[in-house]
Amino acid sequence: MYIQRSWATISVGSEVISKHQHLQSHLSFSYYLKKNKEDSNFIIYDDEKKNEFIPGLFGSRTLVKKKLIKEVTLTTATRVSLEVKEDDIVIFPSKTPHSTDQINGNTERISISGDVIFLAKNTNLIEHLTPNFNNWKKL
Repeated sequence: MYIQRSWATISVGSEVISKHQHLQSHLSFSYYLKKNKEDSNFIIYDDEKKNEFIPGLFGSRTLVKKKLIKEVTLTTATRVSLEVKEDDIVIFPSKTPHSTDQINGNTERISISGDVIFLAKNTNLIEHLTPNFNNWKKL
């Protein structure tokens, strides 16, 4: 395991972190060093909608209003707001689209985030892991 990079983010007022992914790494994390209850929360998205068996079903507000979908749950939500608190850490697959709430303000939310990559010690017969740096050749 290698930490590829890490950084701190200080969000004040209406600052938000737009929806994005970290496609160069395997796992990402955000540690909330300072966060008030009113500050923006961490949002994760399910853009693939793996449980959606009819296209557009889970994202339809009309179907929810008309009670055809009784309730949106973690398995049917296209977007989930995690109510993180100070001293919480969120660890998630780097490919997961994520952002912060755009509806809340921030008094001074401070997070420390990072990206982690996994390298194989030995890649004989293993195709899905990146070979160890020692096996790389410079071109």
